[in-house]
Amino acid sequence: MLMLVGVDLVLGPLLTMIVYRHGKSGLKFDLSVIALVQLAALIYGANILYEEKPHYLVFVIDRLEFVAQKDIDPLVMRFEETQTSRFAGLVKVFARRPEDPEEYQRYFNSVMYDDKPDLERRPEY
Repeated sequence: MLMLVGVDLVLGPLLTMIVYRHGKSGLKFDLSVIALVQLAALIYGANILYEEKPHYLVFVIDRLEFVAQKDIDPLVMRFEETQTSRFAGLVKVFARRPEDPEEYQRYFNSVMYDDKPDLERRPEY
């Protein structure tokens, strides 16, 4: 959030200082372009913040991981309690390794060789 505000506060005044000259023809156009660039940066930054907002706090084996909702496929979720709206706040969940040795080997191979996500981003676990 600080980076978003910093970029927006620096972008406008810095560009204005570069292009401003009293009595310059086309100054209104230059300032409107700067305002549009600032607005585009603000919208882009706010969208990124919204998309990357942590939705799940996942306890995995020995650590806590934050996971954004966009990283989880809701159709694969096993428990209804974890299927919440985007604005519900942080949902605390526990990811458990497969206990069956064959299932664990499939999981391990999928992470190591098939480039699938690790345990905290696998809602089936």
